[in-house]
Amino acid sequence: MFEFNRMHDNFWGGSMLFSGILWMILLVVLIVVLVFIFMKLSGSSSNTGSDKDSSMSILKERYARGEITEEEYDQRRKKLKED
Repeated sequence: MFEFNRMHDNFWGGSMLFSGILWMILLVVLIVVLVFIFMKLSGSSSNTGSDKDSSMSILKERYARGEITEEEYDQRRKKLKED
């Protein structure tokens, strides 16, 4: 009987330890996910250098395809450099 109680205590102690570790891991994962979501949402509204690079490359492509004239290209290029 003594062995059963001792085994039973060890079982619950180990289970609670595992449960605590599991909750800590879940908490860390939740924090990482929330930070990632926050960064994604806050980064999408700002005008970064990569947005300007992308806009400039689109402008160059449109000019190369002949969709806009040289005057339009120069005006828009200057406007992009101002912003």
